[in-house]
Amino acid sequence: MKVKLTILLLCFLYSCEILYEDNERLLFKGEIKDLTNLPLTDIAVEVYATNFSISDFQLENLSRENSFEDINLIGQNVSNEQGVFNVTTISPENEVSTIVVINGANSSAYVATKPSLFYLYENNTVNDKVLYTLPTTILPNKLKFEIVVDRASANNDTLSYSVSYPKVNKIQRFPPDNQQPKLSNFQFNELLPNVQQQRDTIEIVEGDIINFMYTLKNRTIISSGQEQIIPSATNNQYVFTF
Repeated sequence: MKVKLTILLLCFLYSCEILYEDNERLLFKGEIKDLTNLPLTDIAVEVYATNFSISDFQLENLSRENSFEDINLIGQNVSNEQGVFNVTTISPENEVSTIVVINGANSSAYVATKPSLFYLYENNTVNDKVLYTLPTTILPNKLKFEIVVDRASANNDTLSYSVSYPKVNKIQRFPPDNQQPKLSNFQFNELLPNVQQQRDTIEIVEGDIINFMYTLKNRTIISSGQEQIIPSATNNQYVFTF
C-alpha cells in the first residue's frame, strides 16, 4: 500500500513540474504606448510560467523573487525607444499557463506613476505556439482623485455613500472569460449629523470611471441616487453637496 501511495505522489509531482525544451525558444513581443499614442521606453516586461490555476491575488502580488513557489520567472526585458519589446525564453514542453507582466511593481525598472498590467494566457500548450504577439499596451498614468462631501444645511440627516472604481492594476485573460467579474475597489462611508465635511482621496488610472452612490436618511430614507464620475471632465475632484 505504501509503495502505491509513493508512486502516486511521484506521478503527481512530476505532472506539476514544468519541463523545458533544450532547443526550443518562445518569443513574446508587443509595444507599449501612452494615452497620446507615444511610445514608452524602458518599461519592464516579465514572463512567468506555471502549471497551476492562478488567482487574481497572486497576480497582483507577483514579484521577481518568486514569492509564489508555483510560478517561475522565465524571461524579462524592457521596451526600446520605439516602445517595442521582445522577450525570448526557453519553451516549456508540457501544458502551462504563461503570464506577461508589464511594469511589474517589483521589477528594477518599475515606474511608480503608472499601473501594472497582467496578460494571463491560461492553459496553453505553449510548445504548439512559439510566438505570442500581445495587443498594443496602453499604459496611462495613475491619478490622485479627491471626493468631497459637503453639508449645506444644519440638520440631523445622515448621508451614507459608497464609491466604487476599477483597480489600478489591470488583468486581462486569454481566452477572455465572460463570467470573470470586473475587479474594483469599494469604499463605504457615512457623514454623521455633527460632521460638516468629509474628504476621501483615492488612486485611479486615467480613463477609468468612478461610481458614487448615496442614501440620505433621518430615521427613514429621504432620498437616494447614483452618479457616474468621469475624472477627465473634472479637475481631479468631485464635490457632492446635500
